[in-house]
Amino acid sequence: MVRSIYREQAGGSPFAADMAALGRRGTWESRSEAKVPAPADIAARLGITEGDLCVRTAYEFLADGKPVQLSTSWEPYALTAGTLVVLPEAGPHAGIGVVRRMAEIGVTVTRAVERPEPHQASPEEATLLGVQKGTLVQSVSCAAVGGRVRAAVRACRAGYDPNFVHCPSETTST
Repeated sequence: MVRSIYREQAGGSPFAADMAALGRRGTWESRSEAKVPAPADIAARLGITEGDLCVRTAYEFLADGKPVQLSTSWEPYALTAGTLVVLPEAGPHAGIGVVRRMAEIGVTVTRAVERPEPHQASPEEATLLGVQKGTLVQSVSCAAVGGRVRAAVRACRAGYDPNFVHCPSETTST
C-alpha cells in the first residue's frame, strides 16, 4: 500500500481526517508509559538493543464513538527524552501526527511503509473491538523513517478492508 506522507502535514490527526472523509467522527483514547524496556521484536524493528528504554502508547481509535482500531506505538526514549514531544498525546504538540511531532524536534520523516495482514482476532482484541473471537481483522505494521527517527507500530482493525489502512499519526516506526 502506498499513500502520501503529506496527508499528515495538513494539520490535525490523519485518523480524524480519514474518518471525516468517510462521513464519520474519528476520536481516540490513549495511554502512554515512558521508560518501558523494548522487547526483542520491537528492539529489532527500532534498530536498538533489547531492553533499551522506549515510550509505549496504547491507542483505541473510535469512529462515531465505536471502537474500530487498536494500536500500540513504540518510540525510542533516547530520541524524544527531554523534549516537548516525549509523550505523543500530551503537551503542546499532542495529537498532531508523527510527521509534525518529529519536525518539532528537528527530525524530518522521509518515508512511511505500511504492511497490512489479515488475522483472526485474539480474545483481547475481540473484547476491545467488540467483535467475536476469531473474527477476521487487519493487522498493520507501520514504519516511518527519517534522519534518526525509528519507531514501531502494530495496529489492529475490526473487519478486513484492504482499501482502508491507517498508520496512527502519533507514532514513528521502523
